[in-house]
Amino acid sequence: MVSTLVCCAEIYAQWGDTPKALEWLEKALQLRDPGLVDLKADPLMDPLRKEPRFVAGEVALKFSIQLMNSGVRSFRRRRLADAGLIS
Repeated sequence: MVSTLVCCAEIYAQWGDTPKALEWLEKALQLRDPGLVDLKADPLMDPLRKEPRFVAGEVALKFSIQLMNSGVRSFRRRRLADAGLIS
């Protein structure tokens, strides 16, 4: 699902601007943005995964703290790479 708020968070995460990425992610959480449904498996959010504010967002969404199955994550990475969205 395409979401402007989550897309902005992904972009800032990839640019290495963690505070701005977390700001957009928190806006998405406040507005219950439907793009958050893929948050746990989204490889574009990997730079944020160890951030306490990111973990708090996952908890707020009732996601498990444990990582997703590595097979699912690698599948998503391949799909994004095939689409030219990541290298």
